[in-house]
Amino acid sequence: GLVVEDVRLRQAISSAREALKEAEEELQELRAIRQRLRRAAASASLLAEAEVKSRLDSLRETVEEKKRNVQRLLEETRNLEKQTLDTRRRLDENAGEIEALEKRQRSLEKVGGARGTDIFP
Repeated sequence: GLVVEDVRLRQAISSAREALKEAEEELQELRAIRQRLRRAAASASLLAEAEVKSRLDSLRETVEEKKRNVQRLLEETRNLEKQTLDTRRRLDENAGEIEALEKRQRSLEKVGGARGTDIFP
């Protein structure tokens, strides 16, 4: 019921926060890699060209991998946000149904009381 939906909502929110945290960490790593790329480029004159090319290729590959990871985490975050919205919508629907049922019960109780009969013996 509502408790299960609430737990799912909390889990979805927690997962979304974790995914965002991971994305931020990946972005920080990307910034560090860019700085290393700049340093590698600055020291290129001191190193053999083949060594520099090898390092830059490796760093570029790492950057591309990090970008893919960030993209994956952002997609995961979007999915979790959608799940959260769906869960909230279901919770709202359930609350509306409960309210309607309670209103109907009160109405039936009034009708039963007006006739002097107890509809819930």
